[in-house]
Amino acid sequence: MVSSPVQNLSDFIKNRPPVVVFLMCLVILAVSTFYFAFEIEKDGPTIDSDKKHDWIQMLKHFNKLDTCINTSTWSTDINTLDNEQHFKDELSLATKVTFENAQAFKSLTRLYGSLSLKEWYSTTCQDQDKLPKFVDIFFDVPPLPNDLNESIDVCVTIKGPAELLPFFKESLCKPAVMNKQTKMVKGFFSSKLSKTSDPFFCKNGTITKVKFDMTVPEVQNYLSDDVRTQIYIHLMWCSYFLVFIIFGILVYSIVKKSDYLERKEQSARLL
Repeated sequence: MVSSPVQNLSDFIKNRPPVVVFLMCLVILAVSTFYFAFEIEKDGPTIDSDKKHDWIQMLKHFNKLDTCINTSTWSTDINTLDNEQHFKDELSLATKVTFENAQAFKSLTRLYGSLSLKEWYSTTCQDQDKLPKFVDIFFDVPPLPNDLNESIDVCVTIKGPAELLPFFKESLCKPAVMNKQTKMVKGFFSSKLSKTSDPFFCKNGTITKVKFDMTVPEVQNYLSDDVRTQIYIHLMWCSYFLVFIIFGILVYSIVKKSDYLERKEQSARLL
């Protein structure tokens, strides 16, 4: 008795449902990867969603920091930070921050400083060793509340490398602008992880907690042509590999005789 490909395939489908389900999943996955590959190739600019994810994680990281407002070491620390790192392409953005105690801003009109990026990890940066140690923060102090023990909302400006910070079409807030007639009294803003012990941190300043606003609009960052090409190539190779596996399973199911036909042939020979 000679088995036919149609009979083999029919028996394969009937007798091996788990493999059939696995095969269907492979087909769906292959179609999906082909679809996404052609979408990446034909569509226009593609939003870089990693920038939004990184920004949210960065804000959560900032909310865990201990921050210090100091006036006595402003010039020395600022000069040190300026000399430590420089970025080829910089980006500035404004965002809302709530300080738990307005008392720290008493007699100050402008603050400069840094937000530590220690133990923060970027999705877009492949080499974590090249991440900057901090991003800059600066703002003019808005009018303080009558009760200085109350919290205060401030619109701050954060400046850092453009490859890490997102670009928003509209500003999240409008920073306060100091009156030109007001005497400028500068303060220094520094930060560290809460779990890090540093006896010299904020020795002559005021420690305060900050809470960054987690409201994040849609980013306006787009994938570069090189990145889109890489994604397209990876998707196509993945699709071809899946098609190869699917083809191999189908060939096996067509060529391999079913156990039923093999037993029937053995019985016929014995007779």
